[in-house]
Amino acid sequence: MENKPENKAENRKVLDKWAWVVLVSCFVTSFIGEGIMSSFSVFYVTYLDIYEEYKALTSWIGSFQISLVHILGMYYYYISID
Repeated sequence: MENKPENKAENRKVLDKWAWVVLVSCFVTSFIGEGIMSSFSVFYVTYLDIYEEYKALTSWIGSFQISLVHILGMYYYYISID
């Protein structure tokens, strides 16, 4: 027969290691995503040159990007609830 307490302890060690992997990957994903949204102003002049549009139309790229994250955040909350 297998020893239940040892098995639970081993499972706990494995889960603790995976918890750190998940934590680091979530942090890196958030860091990169927020960095891309926050760096829009760096690329704004380049977008103006490439698309040759008005400043008001070009600024919608960054506005839409940030608003989409906040609006979809509400829906992701309700999806994640069981």
